[in-house]
Amino acid sequence: MSQLKNFPCKQFIKSILRQEKGLVWTGFVGIMISFACGIYFFIHGSNDIPPEGKFSNLISFDLAIAVYVLTTAALLTVLQLSTSFRKKILVYPLVVTSLVAYISETVQNLRGINARFTQTDLPFSFLNDLITTVAAMLTLLFMIFTVIIFGTKDKKNQLLLLSVKYSCFAVFLGGILSGLWMSMEQGRWIGDEGNIMIIHFTGFHSLQTIPIIGWLLDHSSVRHLKAKKIIHVTGITWIMMILLLFIQTAIGKSIYDISIYLVFIVLFLLIWMISFLWSFKQTVSTTNES
Repeated sequence: MSQLKNFPCKQFIKSILRQEKGLVWTGFVGIMISFACGIYFFIHGSNDIPPEGKFSNLISFDLAIAVYVLTTAALLTVLQLSTSFRKKILVYPLVVTSLVAYISETVQNLRGINARFTQTDLPFSFLNDLITTVAAMLTLLFMIFTVIIFGTKDKKNQLLLLSVKYSCFAVFLGGILSGLWMSMEQGRWIGDEGNIMIIHFTGFHSLQTIPIIGWLLDHSSVRHLKAKKIIHVTGITWIMMILLLFIQTAIGKSIYDISIYLVFIVLFLLIWMISFLWSFKQTVSTTNES
């Protein structure tokens, strides 16, 4: 652990807390709700909340929103994008939308209603319309975020900015398109075992998996040209993995079913993992030398 004493995490976290308190606290609210529901789930002893609610749905949904909000806070801070205008058009609406999402998903599932694809006619099941509105609002806000990112020129964090651009494309491809697919199917399942949620998860979490490598390389002494090549490879690899997940799912196969697509999915995931570990090692070496 002594090798990590100079790693730039403490200053990074302090900056986020200082500049994006609203997003940070909103993220923590989601984490705490997930934690509380996890304890309730443990006590309850069953994932099912009759007739169709599930603890796993509300815990994963609230936690995913929380991670997304905290990631947005981190990127806005590091890339110095936290202006008063951007707070009005992006940050404040994201805070409100996230809180509504927490409430809708949690309350409906605890009442035994699938908050997104209900088949019941229980009282107030129409509140599921809030989730549809939330999804549309989150998509709009992400479009605003993407426009901001592609309109930014940051000479200090060029590698991070490049990696975020790749992640924006991956989120649209994997996260948003898969969400529309689930809405059309009124559920996550395709064929015998195809699970669209896997694509959804992989798409939205590209907002963490690709930028983390750009951020690490920005804090390393790796030559700029070499670092850019690594980000290009990582970004393209992650996007190709999402495309193959679409194919694997569309033919009704589980992510555990052996196929040529799964072989390349595992290969691309391995490339990302190697890139991450190598970038982490380079950053640790650079910070310990300074």
